[in-house]
Amino acid sequence: MEQWAEIPRNLMEEKGMKVSDIVRISVLPYSIVKSFLDRVSKKASYVNVRKICSALGISAAELEKWFLAKVIFQ
Repeated sequence: MEQWAEIPRNLMEEKGMKVSDIVRISVLPYSIVKSFLDRVSKKASYVNVRKICSALGISAAELEKWFLAKVIFQ
């Protein structure tokens, strides 16, 4: 799993969410959500990232900030 994919996975775990919850809330196909979380897809569309982040209760900007902070402080 890619380093940045840990952030949404950790959020899901904290909130007791499963991939199926994200699919239901975001109204995205399972395959898109799964590839986003597993970082199989190298190019996720911004719209899909926003929908997934929204389902997690964060903004895409927050995800980016958390990722950058994680990279800088490791």
